[in-house]
Amino acid sequence: MKIAARPAGAERVRRLARLQEPLAASALDAAAEALGREAERAWEAAGVAAPLARERTAGRLLIGTRDPAAVAQELGTLDRAPAPWLASVLPAARARVRAAVRTAVARMLSKK
Repeated sequence: MKIAARPAGAERVRRLARLQEPLAASALDAAAEALGREAERAWEAAGVAAPLARERTAGRLLIGTRDPAAVAQELGTLDRAPAPWLASVLPAARARVRAAVRTAVARMLSKK
């Protein structure tokens, strides 16, 4: 999706600037939700039983787990080779995350 705008005058520029924060928040939420769904699918397929955690910090939404067994499975340990369950789905998830962000931004813009 391409969005074009021709601001003419200081007030129009200010209006566009006011959209930045709501658009960023909407895009972040949509991306996090799409990535969370993809991670949950990967967890189910890999048989990982650890809970998926979502933690919002300073304009970011972190998605992952603090479960030591799930982390060891993904990254490996000194005694065990890694058996990644998440890294393999990230390239395919990227397209779904981008689509979710585009949809969220388009919806937000259509409401304005």
